[in-house]
Amino acid sequence: MKNKIEINDTVIAKYLAGDASPEEAMALDEWIQDPANKLHFTEMRDAWNATFPQKSYRLINVENAWSAMSRNTNGSVSTTKHTIAFFSARLLIKIAASILIVFTVGLILYFIKAGDKTIDVAIESNDSLRQIKLPDQSIAILNRNSTLVYPQQFSKGRREVTLMNGESFFKVVPDKSKPFIVHTGIATIKVIGTAFNVVLKPKTIEVSVAEGKVLVYSLTDSVYLEPGAAATLNTNDLTFNMEESNSNGWAYATHRLVFNNTPLPEVFRYIEKAQNCSIRVENKEILNCKLTATFESVSTDYMLTLISEALDLSVKRNDHNTFTVEGEGCH
Repeated sequence: MKNKIEINDTVIAKYLAGDASPEEAMALDEWIQDPANKLHFTEMRDAWNATFPQKSYRLINVENAWSAMSRNTNGSVSTTKHTIAFFSARLLIKIAASILIVFTVGLILYFIKAGDKTIDVAIESNDSLRQIKLPDQSIAILNRNSTLVYPQQFSKGRREVTLMNGESFFKVVPDKSKPFIVHTGIATIKVIGTAFNVVLKPKTIEVSVAEGKVLVYSLTDSVYLEPGAAATLNTNDLTFNMEESNSNGWAYATHRLVFNNTPLPEVFRYIEKAQNCSIRVENKEILNCKLTATFESVSTDYMLTLISEALDLSVKRNDHNTFTVEGEGCH
């Protein structure tokens, strides 16, 4: 049955306080599937945690909530009659408490936003890489077709940006008094000072760490990542999937590619991403070859020439960014 409960700040506050009914919890779970709604929920949750750090919110399991609601629906009339006075009094107390919570959280959000007088800047990289120096001197390197929004000046105690879509590599200046936060529609990344890469797609986010320690959290899960680790979350999943990171994934930003007995299909895939090019092979046997090499700040032509020489192949340039590799390959 479709939930018809309207989600507003009062319902969210009750949820954060652990006082939401099963029906409200289920309605909220549906409501936050929308990225814009999820972002609003995240803002209220952060304000709640800042106000009541000792009362972190309790996530309600939707399946358990459904079971509880079913039990309540099938409960006996006599039980309902005996407890109606108790629940009426308790409900009045909860409503009063919820109103106070909403007022407090709303006040915090108001003053937070009121203090942010600077204009937000939206950078779209389109078909090229964009390197952005943020107000605290941290660096964000946007891959192609990506969008980052940030304030002209960070406010007191806050360094927050929003990756709207695409991919960005962040090199964050350490500041323990001002955590650096990257908001997305799927999850939030919080660091003090580190280097990490974020890939944001419509239904997936992947965070990979190059240096330092990173906290990634969503509405349903959170993970700490250290160098060499990566986490992926799909909007259909409740928990992050952990895996090893590969620095070649952010070579578009560092211009450094490292291969150690790496199969050529993987080599070409990382080169294509980093150099924004297309590589074809004339003979499928070429894909059986493996490569051990390190390239740093070299052109695509030179890189493919060195690879061809090392593996007894040849390469020709078809146009501005399309190459064909020829030769006998490996068996």
